[in-house]
Amino acid sequence: MCRLWAEVFADDVDFIMHYLRTFSRRDNRILRFSAIDGSLVAMMHFHTFTAHFSTGTDLTGSYIYGVATAPRWRSRGIASAMLCESFKKMELNGIDFAMLIAEEPSLREWYKNFGFELLDGITVKLTGGDASPAKHNLAEPIYHGMDFGTGNEYLNVPMVRKTARSGNLSCIDSEFKLRFPQAITIPAP
Repeated sequence: MCRLWAEVFADDVDFIMHYLRTFSRRDNRILRFSAIDGSLVAMMHFHTFTAHFSTGTDLTGSYIYGVATAPRWRSRGIASAMLCESFKKMELNGIDFAMLIAEEPSLREWYKNFGFELLDGITVKLTGGDASPAKHNLAEPIYHGMDFGTGNEYLNVPMVRKTARSGNLSCIDSEFKLRFPQAITIPAP
């Protein structure tokens, strides 16, 4: 996973390893392997969190993170299939909405094909985990509250997709558009 992540996102290896050790679990990731040589060709993660809205409404979300397909395996529908599988898992687990941050306009357009809507004009701060000294080496700055966003919270414009479970919630449209939480914490498993 580290090799694929570094190839697709060019993140620092320390960051990648911290994420994988702290947040990646069998129940929150989908992996795809090559039938030819068994190598990892695609992956994605989804993290459950509770969004506390200013009206007192709490909704359960799933943050989609680290969607990556090796360059030579792209345009084969692998990422699309993983997303659809994650939506089924989310609905089975009572998730009200899926959320992600797509920095690039082309990715935003691609995610719109799956029912994601850009919450333009809204930004979120996404942090994760428990940064207590008992769990992490605080000498390493990356452990002082992991940033699940772009690295700049002012660029963290969320895209959301309601699940079938939330489709009947009358508050969800107004909550998302008027009162989307400005800070979200992704808990460590």
